[in-house]
Amino acid sequence: MLTYLLRRVLLMVPTLLGITIVVFTVMAMSPGGISAQSLIGGMDMKPQEKQALLDYYNKRYGLDQPAPMQYLRWLNNVSPVGFVNHEHGEREFSFTKGMDLGTSFQYGRPVADILAERIPITLLLNVLTIPVTYVIAILVGVYSAKHRGGSFDVASGIAMLALWSIPTMLAGVLLLGFFANVQYFNWFPTAGISSREALDMPFLPHWDEHGFVRGFLLDRLWHLILPVLCLSYGSFAALAKINSYRCVRKLIGRLCPYCQS
Repeated sequence: MLTYLLRRVLLMVPTLLGITIVVFTVMAMSPGGISAQSLIGGMDMKPQEKQALLDYYNKRYGLDQPAPMQYLRWLNNVSPVGFVNHEHGEREFSFTKGMDLGTSFQYGRPVADILAERIPITLLLNVLTIPVTYVIAILVGVYSAKHRGGSFDVASGIAMLALWSIPTMLAGVLLLGFFANVQYFNWFPTAGISSREALDMPFLPHWDEHGFVRGFLLDRLWHLILPVLCLSYGSFAALAKINSYRCVRKLIGRLCPYCQS
């Protein structure tokens, strides 16, 4: 087991390098190259100003160099170990140089700061999505396998196939358009993970002289329902079909022979 885990961990290094090469190649081969991606917000510039800004980006980020040199330079910047350039042009290898992810062209802020703000939200969504996915998938899969060929098995199979076929982006737009739109149901908020007034509320919901107060916890859950639903429906649809039929039916038969009937 230890050898297997060590081998899988070591395989992560070439896999990660392969992913970076593919992403860098796609960006470099895009129309105009990587430098053109930074001028999305400068379409109203004059040709001379746009060319001057383009030349600045090319020189600033080494985009005027061959593609392999651009990739190696970028890899050195994002790697926690690598070469450090000093003011006098000297270079030395360091194991503690840290990662330099650069500055976002869209937000004008360091990428590291943006990641630090958004990674906790991503982790929160995944922590909530994974249990929901597996609970629904196991319940539907086990019941479908136990009643194979029944009405629930057929209906759930069709429903799960339909859910798995819907793209996540389309599902997100539809959920917002119907359940967060004032012209339809307007049950959920359209953005954010909490309301501004919820920051001043107690943590738990309660009743006071003005009526029901949902509290910070219920307000946060209210904001997370649509994102969690959008992220989980495709996964539990696929896992439910995997858990059903033969594999789950055999497992039930081994644990409880009377359940086969």
